[in-house]
Amino acid sequence: MATKQEIDRIIEAVDIVDLVSKYVRLEKSGKNYKGLCPFHHEDTPSFVVSPEKKLAHCFGCKGGGNPVKFLMEIEGIDYYNAIEKLSKMTGIKIENNYVDNVSQSLAKYHKIIQTSISFYSKYLENTVDGKLAYEYLYKRGIDNEIIKVFNIGLSPDKGNTIYKVLKESGYFELDMSDVGLVDKSKVGYFDLFYNRIMFPIYDENANPIGYSARIFKSKDESKYINTRDTLLFKKGEILYNLHLAKGEMLRKKRVILYEGQMDVIASYRSGLKEAICTMGTALTDQQAKILRKYTNNAVICYDG
Repeated sequence: MATKQEIDRIIEAVDIVDLVSKYVRLEKSGKNYKGLCPFHHEDTPSFVVSPEKKLAHCFGCKGGGNPVKFLMEIEGIDYYNAIEKLSKMTGIKIENNYVDNVSQSLAKYHKIIQTSISFYSKYLENTVDGKLAYEYLYKRGIDNEIIKVFNIGLSPDKGNTIYKVLKESGYFELDMSDVGLVDKSKVGYFDLFYNRIMFPIYDENANPIGYSARIFKSKDESKYINTRDTLLFKKGEILYNLHLAKGEMLRKKRVILYEGQMDVIASYRSGLKEAICTMGTALTDQQAKILRKYTNNAVICYDG
């Protein structure tokens, strides 16, 4: 657990205007900043951010507080996770960092998926198949900037390429299988994703948890396949792009809800960045509960 001295240093180092601006549209007002409160509905700004006092406070509903309290309320996280996030944000290392047992045990799985994301990105950039995938993406209006924002990649043709990459990186076969990247047959391990454009999926806190993979050549296969259910990836609890959209959702007090990743990306390109999707499924109770942490207003753009 962080010491009081470490927490004080972190709070002192936080640029509270920069922090709050990720969630609230602020305007300069004297030596402070003002905006519409993210914790209750209002038409006249009563949410004040003081860089001098390191406070973000609503004079209407009394929400907010110092950087730790603000982050706890805005993201619905506990005290320790708020400290951990601010520690990373400020670059101040906590010597006795608090990480709960569940997060600690899942960290290795996030790392495996992150390694695969890096590989798929390089495969897209540096191969003949990658050129064909780029042509497909460009035709769909997805340029290099968008590819980088969403970490889009490409999986190789059938085989065990990602298995070899992960094995050489020191990961265990069982862990690769547990995150839904490989499986085993009588002749050995093989990749579950091949010859598809790879859209990484992240959880609410920007941890990589799986993929949605789209064909771009053959029309004889399912258009999209997703990571199977794993410890990290539970389709009924996932909202694609939430990690990037949640700040804009709070600022605009709404979410635009689509069915597929391509719709979300098209929305992002047009400047509507409060866009997410349910990846081809109906909205579940769990997904609705997650959304209510950020807004009560949804613009539903499902296919007819």
